[in-house]
Amino acid sequence: MKRSGMISMIMVSLLLACGGGAVKDVRPRAVRVDTVRPHGAAPASYLPGRVKAAAEATLAFKVAGRIAGVLVDEGDRVKKGDTLARLDDRDYRLQLAATVAEYLGARAEADRVVELCRRGSVAPNDRDKAVHGLQRLEAKRAAHRELLAGTRLVAPFDGHVQRRFRVAGETIGAGAPVMSLLSAAPPEVEVHVPASEYVRREEFAGFSCLVDALPGRAYSLELLGIARKANLNQLHAARLKMDEREAPLPAPGMTVTVEIRYRERASTRVAVPLGALFERDGGAAVWVYAAGRVAARGVTILELSRDGTAVVAGDLRAGEVVVTAGAHSLREGDRVRPLKPLSLTNAGGPW
Repeated sequence: MKRSGMISMIMVSLLLACGGGAVKDVRPRAVRVDTVRPHGAAPASYLPGRVKAAAEATLAFKVAGRIAGVLVDEGDRVKKGDTLARLDDRDYRLQLAATVAEYLGARAEADRVVELCRRGSVAPNDRDKAVHGLQRLEAKRAAHRELLAGTRLVAPFDGHVQRRFRVAGETIGAGAPVMSLLSAAPPEVEVHVPASEYVRREEFAGFSCLVDALPGRAYSLELLGIARKANLNQLHAARLKMDEREAPLPAPGMTVTVEIRYRERASTRVAVPLGALFERDGGAAVWVYAAGRVAARGVTILELSRDGTAVVAGDLRAGEVVVTAGAHSLREGDRVRPLKPLSLTNAGGPW
């Protein structure tokens, strides 16, 4: 056997004897890495929406009776307080007249008893009964006045008659729909915001919309409110108000495309490949590569993008290098060797 072979066998024997077993592999592990990129706000998002009336009400009489007349037609413009329909009110007038007569008699009697009590001619208990009786009739008179007023259907706001459901001569019950009314106030736009946009609501900078039926016109919008709870499709309903000065305004029911613009946001948000993320202590983390070793860095996932990246926040800066493959098998402080990126002209391997 050659001398060099003998020396090799002796060295292996010594290593096994000192280590008591197999030789530990201390070579750096090969991993793929990528650079953390800054994530700026998108210039705008575009969502489908629909124009809605600022208010819509279905009107009904407060009392039952026979409709004496419907005073408006579909499409008519009405003002707040206008009478739109009337019931035959004869029974309610008679009822109120009887109550008023009863009340006047009770008031005269109560005045007489109070004066007699002051002179000491009747007991205070009789005075109290007379006063309480008068108070009951006052409440009854007020209730019958309210019933009589309920025979008139009054517009609650300025608007347009959308539909009529009844005609004169019909007998209806209290609360039965008679007509629907749309507000004449500037219309609103309803749009459903995805959860990925809802979490960025603090960055909303402005809104506008394009109306399909009015090409070439852009309308400014003002956000009125956005629902905190998402529906079954993970969408949040938002209401936006149109500017009444931008005539002609679209009609309720028209479809629109809503543009949501965003403010510039701070650079604390960065984008990393999805493969860089792993679970650590109940949260998300990445392995940051520097000087041949890796160190775990906790992050908060803000959103997942369709391009295979995640937008995260935390103690992670754009330009740092993170491990993108093999992250789950690493430990704190492990030595690693970054693989060179694949080349389109070198399909045979990573080198």
